Amino acid sequence: MSNLLDRGVSRRLFLQLGSVVAAPAAVGCNSEPAPQPAANQPPSEAIPAAAEMVPGPIPGTRLSDGYVSQVGRSIYLWGWPMVNVHNRRIVMGKVPEPGYMSGIVPVAPPNQLAMLHDYVVPEERVVA
Repeated sequence: MSNLLDRGVSRRLFLQLGSVVAAPAAVGCNSEPAPQPAANQPPSEAIPAAAEMVPGPIPGTRLSDGYVSQVGRSIYLWGWPMVNVHNRRIVMGKVPEPGYMSGIVPVAPPNQLAMLHDYVVPEERVVA
């Protein structure tokens, strides 16, 4: 089963996900708060229809170390579970039918179930 794990996919996907999440966070960073419109006035700016219409960051914008650190933590917090689920789905999609991996751990293809019907044997060393 270990030969089914493709660690290159997980790293590549994690980096892509990180760049997708970090880019909007960096673009949206501003050193000054945006002015708030009056409560009785409709918004003066329309929502952009295309990505090209979205303005870039304000020139000279600096990101603090704390902000960058927190963005990295958020990326890891949200990105790791998605990469983990993605990799498990790829690996379990290659399982032909419900059964036991190494005769001990139950495995099954997606949307199917395999389960233990007795106590776990002491030789089992697979966790999650």
